Amino acid sequence: MVMVNGVAGVIATISSSPFNYARNRQYSFKASSDNRYPTVWSSLQELQALWSVEKRLVYTRLRIGWGSLRVGLGMAFGDYFFRYFESSI
Repeated sequence: MVMVNGVAGVIATISSSPFNYARNRQYSFKASSDNRYPTVWSSLQELQALWSVEKRLVYTRLRIGWGSLRVGLGMAFGDYFFRYFESSI
């Protein structure tokens, strides 16, 4: 069960990363007259354009790698220990 939860955690982390990227672009926006506020849609379109040019850049921007595995394992073991201690009470 830990393996299934770990894989589900990694998939959830990777699928939410484009939206986290878009949110981070909005948080880091500095207002000036020559640039426009980045919307979620424009950020996702930028990632799609990068994907067609070079996939490695997208992985770098989304921070997909060992961190995704770490988050997935953390979710899996957190669920395992929660259920273990819940059943022992």
